[in-house]
Amino acid sequence: MGYLSRKTMLHRWQGDREAVREQIELFLEHAPTQLRELQEAIQVAHANSLVQSVSSLKGLAQPFRVKPLSQVLSSIEGHGERGDIERAQELFGELRGQIDEVYGELLEFLQDLDTVSGSSEEAY
Repeated sequence: MGYLSRKTMLHRWQGDREAVREQIELFLEHAPTQLRELQEAIQVAHANSLVQSVSSLKGLAQPFRVKPLSQVLSSIEGHGERGDIERAQELFGELRGQIDEVYGELLEFLQDLDTVSGSSEEAY
């Protein structure tokens, strides 16, 4: 695990594995769509759509508190708000890398939740 501590995530949700599972599933289901929408907004240089997509991604990512992801999202959002689509586009590759990393970690964690039912959080 790079960005996410399983023990910390379980602690954050007071050991409620179902709540953790729901947050992970929301991210896994919606982040790829939001990322595509952001890419489309950048390609057509539509700043308002860009800001909306970033806002949605921030909402999905916030519960996991991944600082590098939050920073790049905030940076892209700021550039979008200023109409600097070119700089937002430059940061998109970094964002994609961050999303891919978090997505992979969450997918692994979700699979572990499925296979380690009933174990204490110390197993993480």
